[in-house]
Amino acid sequence: MNEQRIQLWLALVALALGGMIVHYKLHPLEAELTHVWPFAFSVADLLVVSLLFAFKSTAVWGLLLNSFLAMLGIIMMTDLGVMSVVNGWVKVGFFQNPIAWMGDTMVSSVATTFTDFLAGLALYSVTIGKKK
Repeated sequence: MNEQRIQLWLALVALALGGMIVHYKLHPLEAELTHVWPFAFSVADLLVVSLLFAFKSTAVWGLLLNSFLAMLGIIMMTDLGVMSVVNGWVKVGFFQNPIAWMGDTMVSSVATTFTDFLAGLALYSVTIGKKK
């Protein structure tokens, strides 16, 4: 692996590890099955995606799985954020405190997941690399 590829791979691993820890805290394994799925997907992101990106021959599968998991997470967290606003679960208004509102509506988590998606795209580009 070249230096840039190693850095991007480590960034992807760190994002996945952070996501796994957050999901473990928010969705304990003792909870009902619907709470286990986010943690299980984050473990798959950490273990399987990282392993697939470790080899050039399986990088395309790493890209596909990483992209699928990122898009699924973005859709699910955006849905939760919208439902939080619609149902009144967010106790602060956007104009009252925009930073707190964005934190309560999952904007920061969606941005982090989008960053994971972009890191996967960059890692794939560096891994495959176009010859000049």
